[in-house]
Amino acid sequence: MKNVSIIVLIFLLTLSCGGTNNITEVGNPVSTKNAATASATTKALTQGTTGFLTSPNLSYVTIQTENFDCELTILSRTLTCQCPVGGSFTRTYDSVISFGDSSLTLDRAFSTEFEDCMITTCDQTVTLSGSTTGSMLGSYNTDTATGDLTAESTTTEDCSGMLSGDIDYGFDKTLTYDGSDVEFAGSYCYDGDALTFTSIQDLQDALDPDGDCDDFGP
Repeated sequence: MKNVSIIVLIFLLTLSCGGTNNITEVGNPVSTKNAATASATTKALTQGTTGFLTSPNLSYVTIQTENFDCELTILSRTLTCQCPVGGSFTRTYDSVISFGDSSLTLDRAFSTEFEDCMITTCDQTVTLSGSTTGSMLGSYNTDTATGDLTAESTTTEDCSGMLSGDIDYGFDKTLTYDGSDVEFAGSYCYDGDALTFTSIQDLQDALDPDGDCDDFGP
């Protein structure tokens, strides 16, 4: 009877504890990496869209910002950006970007290739690889620093086409830029888990509900 009692006690304790499969994932490194991946992606897409607008003279082909070092090559229709920690991404347009004296009008399709682009955000360094396609539409005046640009970037599949380290992710993000502020809306899928969002804050609320990342987004 003593052995039977011990077995029953172990069984009851197991039921009350619920095993180890229900442990909350709050603070799980994978969850943190998810937020960092989303944040790093928006930073790269922002740079790819607005990076060449930061130069005071659009005839310059080398653009340096706080975190990225980019070069726009007119003849080959490419914008190549060295990422802050290492690696790069290259955006290739379907036709030459033509500039006026102080303004440009964009209506271009493009493809973007990420080659081990390393970005630190949300206290993590993530490495982005893969490719996207997209298009850009709008105009911008460098004298007044005003304009209205919209750019959409999408991966080959809803949940794949990009890698964050060794984890698949995908997205369909639309960027809007009014000359000063950048916003994103669309869909995002990391390691098979998909969501839609209408703003950067919406995306952060879903991935970083406690607001632990103080540099989330563009």
